[in-house]
Order: sequence, then structure tokens, then C-alpha cells
Amino acid sequence: MGASVTFRLDRELPDSLATTSSRKCHVAVDIFDGKRLVEVLDHLEALGVEIVSAISIELKHRLVHEWETPDPDWVAAVVASNNHEWLADDSYVWPFDWSQQRVVPEQPLRVYTAPRGVFSGLGHHFGARASFRRFVESMPESFEFTAGDVVRKGKTLESWSRLEPLRDVSILSADSLGAISTTRHPQPFRSHILWMGSRLREDFGYAWDPLWHGWLEQERSVVVPVGTAIKLSRRFPGDFLGYPVLDRESAMAVRAIEAVQMVRERLPMKGWS
Repeated sequence: MGASVTFRLDRELPDSLATTSSRKCHVAVDIFDGKRLVEVLDHLEALGVEIVSAISIELKHRLVHEWETPDPDWVAAVVASNNHEWLADDSYVWPFDWSQQRVVPEQPLRVYTAPRGVFSGLGHHFGARASFRRFVESMPESFEFTAGDVVRKGKTLESWSRLEPLRDVSILSADSLGAISTTRHPQPFRSHILWMGSRLREDFGYAWDPLWHGWLEQERSVVVPVGTAIKLSRRFPGDFLGYPVLDRESAMAVRAIEAVQMVRERLPMKGWS
């Protein structure tokens, strides 16, 4: 599995530095190609550029449905969905207050659009149809969750319920990294995580990234064992996704941290304090 350190700059770059001719402001360098990374940073430093996105680590073949032979360095999986619906009340405007995406477990999730498939991301939360919940309950792993209502336009969606894990799991290490999406987004520092931690044997719960990156808090995400993620992906291939949690002692994780630190030490990050 390959990995590259990527980021976006405040201006277009020469072809020798840009990721592609169509992405002239983007840089991507293999984290294990130390010589190339130093050369690129030397050139960028001389140009006086600033980074306008977070420094990210992009992994090849990182989605769970591509895990025919999981990497031994993957110790768990972050649950995600192809289907993402915004949470909002009747005063919805775009862009809206991101704090509305966080809803305490005892309250219903109010969605702006109707959820799709059998498993759907609802803001920072998840909703599921009965078929998904039955499959989860039948698995030998310790899935502990409480279900709540999903509401649209003041009416409860009878075929959907909120899927809220009950446990907080201790998996992330203090050297986990933040990677942030900037494409077509009103908040260019929105967080997505490259997770690092220790092996998760059986559990189903939330994990927080303890590090602070950019302007906003990190997302709270659901983590499951790698084998569990593969089972879910095969049963629900249309809308279930997963991203690997790397063993923090693995060569990939150690080098990723070194590469991100090197970039942050050499180049300023615009808008970050």
C-alpha cells in the first residue's frame, strides 16, 4: 500500500512541482521518497508559498471494499457511508452552523434530505434501516448501540432509526494525524482523519482524535474491527465504507508523522494559528 503527503498552496506551481497539469496548486510526494520531499520543499520555500489546506496523508486502496487482503498494519476500521445527509432545522441556510451537526444521543436526528440505502451518514451520526440493524445484531462482535428517531419536516421516518454506539473506545494515539478536505467547501479546514492507534479486537463505538488541527474540532467517528468492516461491506456494498486505522508503530505510520512534521516545519500554513 502506497502513501503520499499532499497539500494545496496559494498559487499555481511549475509542472515539476504540481501534482498534475490540471491541479497546479496541489503537491503530492511519496512519504518514503525522502530525497524528493526535501527537493520539493526546498523549491517551495524559495518561492515563498503558503499552504491553504491541511497536510494530508493519502493512502492507496484505503476503502474497505478494496480490502481483498487487508494490510497487517491495519488494526481497525473507521465506519463511513457513501450516503451523507445534512442535519438542519427549519431555518436551514447554506452554509449553516456546523454545531447543528452534533446532536446528543437522546434527541432525534432532523435531516434536510431523506436518508438513502440501508446505512447513511447523518451529519456526525448514522441512521440505519431494520435490515442493517438485524445484521449488526446477529454478528458475534459486541455491537452495543441504542436506536433513536430520524425526523424530516417534522415527521418521523418510520423506516429509519438513529444508530448510536454506546461505547467510547480507546484506540487513537496522540500521534494521529488530521487531514482536511478543501474542495468546493465553504469551510476549507473541515476535518477528515488518518487514524492511528492500537488493535481493536471486538467493540463498536466512538473514538475521538485528541489532536487539534485547524479551526474546527475533529469529527467523532465509529470504529470497528477490520474483519467486521469487511463483513459489513460485503453485505451492504452500495453504501457502507470503511477506512483503515494504522498501527501507530508501523513503518507507514511512523514515516507519515515524520513527513507531515517536515512539511509543517518548512512551510507556513495560511489561516492557521
